[in-house]
Amino acid sequence: MAIESPDSELDICNMALGKCGVKQITDALLTANTEPRAIQCNLHYAQTRDALLRSHWWRFVGARADIRLVTNGNFANWTSDNPDDWTVTGEVAGTDEVSEVGSGEGYGGTGLRKCNIYSTTDGEGIYITQTITTVVGIEYKFSININKITEGEVGVNGLPTGDETYDSIGIKTITFTADDTSIDLVIAGGTALATDVTFDNISVYVVPIFEWTYGYRLPTDFLAMRSVYGGGVLLNTPYSYALEGKFLYSSENEMEIRYIKQVTAVTDFDPLFLEVFVLQLALKMIFPIAGVGSAGRAMAADIKEELYGRGGLMAKVRALDRQESEKIGRADKRLWNNSRSANFGRMDHKLGSN
Repeated sequence: MAIESPDSELDICNMALGKCGVKQITDALLTANTEPRAIQCNLHYAQTRDALLRSHWWRFVGARADIRLVTNGNFANWTSDNPDDWTVTGEVAGTDEVSEVGSGEGYGGTGLRKCNIYSTTDGEGIYITQTITTVVGIEYKFSININKITEGEVGVNGLPTGDETYDSIGIKTITFTADDTSIDLVIAGGTALATDVTFDNISVYVVPIFEWTYGYRLPTDFLAMRSVYGGGVLLNTPYSYALEGKFLYSSENEMEIRYIKQVTAVTDFDPLFLEVFVLQLALKMIFPIAGVGSAGRAMAADIKEELYGRGGLMAKVRALDRQESEKIGRADKRLWNNSRSANFGRMDHKLGSN
């Protein structure tokens, strides 16, 4: 008979409880959180999972993100003559249009990677929008490069500071403090008159108090950093950026990261991770459940041997590292080799001491 893989937190908790030599619990007991076994499961499950995810470059938790708040703010990507990631409103062919042009070009230009808003009668009626996630109380700086004004003005709407209009070219900035968890940024014609304006490099950044030029909000599922890129270039020194709380600070105005994400779905767990997770969870719970007597100490010793002994699970994880080290990118290889020589030694000691 085939053995089914665990597909819930309850399954993993019961596997760990089995290692502790006690009976399984039901979903109702786990939810009620009043019975000692359930209390221990609820207390240790999420913390142990996330600590284990952070401790090693498990492949199933790898992720990439461009963490600039404005997506496609440089207007490098277009589909069907509309800028990707922006919502275009009010287009009427021939009279009100958003189109891609080149540097120094107005409506009808044949170049690339600039955004033009054009209207023969009402610039306020044609606009692009993008919703941006913000943190209440954090100071941000908005920036737009107005490349060419053939006619009319450009308007910036939706910021907490109120609407702004500009009738001259150049880089315009607005500093504001977020008063909500998101803003609907609107770029439109500045007046209800004929409009022909071209712009690019729209950005919104967290304003660092000092030292760095730009701040970026880390993804909500962020657990640990793998590598950081500024404009596609690997930033591999401790002086290139700083991680502080939920933000990344740098002097690069473009920021992409490769990171370890938080994975909570049991069905997404790697089999080796799952085995290590069950044993580590059991180590956390065994003394509160089985006591510190000879029986509890003996079971803890058996679990540690299964994890760290010769031919144990951690040895298998290291072997898998060596097998995959020639199949990964340059940035990964540096980090994985470092983790084998340093991180795992510390991890083994810390996990084994619990």
